[in-house]
Amino acid sequence: MMIKSYQLTTLLSAAIAVALSSCAPTPPSIDERFSTLSAECQSERNSGAQLVEKQSDVTGSEHYLLARPEAGAERKINNKATSVIGETTYLSIDNSTRVFVECLLPSNNYAYVRVVNPDYLQEHRGWVNASSLTANLKNDAPATSSASNQYFVTNDTRDTYQEQKVEFEVISPAKCGVNGLAGVRGEGTLKIFNPPQTMQVIIFPDCGETDETMVKLPDGRVLYIRKGI
Repeated sequence: MMIKSYQLTTLLSAAIAVALSSCAPTPPSIDERFSTLSAECQSERNSGAQLVEKQSDVTGSEHYLLARPEAGAERKINNKATSVIGETTYLSIDNSTRVFVECLLPSNNYAYVRVVNPDYLQEHRGWVNASSLTANLKNDAPATSSASNQYFVTNDTRDTYQEQKVEFEVISPAKCGVNGLAGVRGEGTLKIFNPPQTMQVIIFPDCGETDETMVKLPDGRVLYIRKGI
């Protein structure tokens, strides 16, 4: 029986697909994934610790990083700050930080986190109550659950909108200057929910120096906002 050219092409495509699928890397097992995490997460596995492995923003201020996943556990000492200030200072996270959540202990809602932003705090890590985190830490939750225009106010020069979630859309992007020329400011729309209002804002050029956007409101205040997770 003669095989037509299109049939031969189909057979070859199928054979290639089978060959490629057989070469696809095997996803890491739960054991392998746990082995890459901190010793703290690994030690709590028998207590029901679950993998999370996603980033999260933080709400509120001064959430101390603890040595154990329980209320009242000792706070981790910030050795660098303590040596400079001369008095005991503790590691903490707040709305200005972004963390990577390694694992979650569902029995008491404590998560083990390490700071990923700002860069100079990346050695800060420990257990914290998951209620201070914005990300959905359930196993079946997507890595990113926020709307594309959802942002978080990390700093308000007049302290009114500090820590609030807002919606931000760019109308015209800001542009950085080149060859000694000044940059160009952009325009955007900012929606505040408490108290509810929508306003036009000026966007300052960032030039990739931070992951925050600086905007100026009509009343003259400046907000630093960061894209939500």
